[in-house]
Amino acid sequence: MSGAFSALLPVLTPAQRATVDRALAAPIPVNYSYSYTGKVAVEPQTGAMIWVDTTAEVTKAAPSPTAVEQLQPLLRQHTDIPAVAELSKALTQVATAPPQTVIDDTWIETPASSQQMANFARNQIRSMNVVDDAPWIVGGVGVVLVALGLLLRRRNT
Repeated sequence: MSGAFSALLPVLTPAQRATVDRALAAPIPVNYSYSYTGKVAVEPQTGAMIWVDTTAEVTKAAPSPTAVEQLQPLLRQHTDIPAVAELSKALTQVATAPPQTVIDDTWIETPASSQQMANFARNQIRSMNVVDDAPWIVGGVGVVLVALGLLLRRRNT
């Protein structure tokens, strides 16, 4: 690559050099894609996954073609220079290559881990029910205290 730019720089205008400098100085963004296949059972009240069938998660990555797209018009003007023609071809291949797999995880849940998640969901439901019932309990205690206060006030008068 440096050979191509060494051959190219003497024939570039200052504006073209600025374009090359900007393209080479900027980090190359990476485009990621994610896919998931599998079956999951979710407890509706808590949202906890209580059962997972065979599951596959795949993450792929590909360089963003932005930098290549910026440089290609300039490189095409100078394909008479063999190193530039070779660089242009290589950059086109990189920009059009399919995304590469960077993570490929496949698993299946065991009965023991499924039971563990079901127990977790059951405990979460109990905790949620206590929170849901708390206002009624506090309100009931309040009514009893008001009634007791009224009863004691009547006795004193």
